[in-house]
Amino acid sequence: MQTSIFDWLAAGDDAEPTGRTALLSSAAAPAGSDGDLAAQILRERPDVYAAYYREFYSALNDRHSPAWVDRVGGNSPEDYARYWFRTYADREGYTPGESSGASAALEDGEAPVGRTTYDGVPIAKILADRPDVFQAFFTEYYGAGNDRHSGAWVQRVGGNTVEDYADYWYKAHGKAEGYRPSVASPQPEPAPGDEPPDDDPPVFGEDDDDLVIPPFDGDDDDFIPPPEADPDIGLARPLIVTYFDDGTVDVTPATLEQMRSLFDGAAF
Repeated sequence: MQTSIFDWLAAGDDAEPTGRTALLSSAAAPAGSDGDLAAQILRERPDVYAAYYREFYSALNDRHSPAWVDRVGGNSPEDYARYWFRTYADREGYTPGESSGASAALEDGEAPVGRTTYDGVPIAKILADRPDVFQAFFTEYYGAGNDRHSGAWVQRVGGNTVEDYADYWYKAHGKAEGYRPSVASPQPEPAPGDEPPDDDPPVFGEDDDDLVIPPFDGDDDDFIPPPEADPDIGLARPLIVTYFDDGTVDVTPATLEQMRSLFDGAAF
């Protein structure tokens, strides 16, 4: 029988968590411990990180009321990550460890497009490459040192969005620090000799009354050369092709008499 998170919680501390409940149990571990699920969620799902700040500091949340703690379980981003995991992870199909990592989501998963910096670097690419910049916007914008009712932030950063902050960071710090947009690694070229084998084997057919043999390119390990002549002759014997009425074909090396006949009695 599959144990749900609610069954496990109702059973008390003596119940052994399994499956997703085991992950939630590890999420309750202190920050910095091995297997901290909350920290992993915040790394892999930047949208959850952003949602915490937008909801916690929303005008709809009375931070003087215990309602948030009663619903979420605490006031920290890690508390919100655990709450989100319990409430929404199954619905969204999220499994820890299967994300590509902490980065701002790109549009439709394609290459970054849209707004760029003054020298053409896509803002979405900065946010994808530098999750620390993505997170710094929220910790600074919603931090105690920023009076969101004044115009000081906009005057310094240029706007109130995470894209505005990424553009500001690039101009103020990123370019000077040597940041360059990452590029996808090209697919390696196959090494010589690693090319896939030719699926089409050589085809032997008939052209008028002559046997057609494809030219040998020197790379076919299965190639069997024609029988060579005796060492004393010094030349390979020509092949004599004989067609029979039943449709069969016989190919044999020429005898000495046949060779003399072919070459006008030359001595062999």
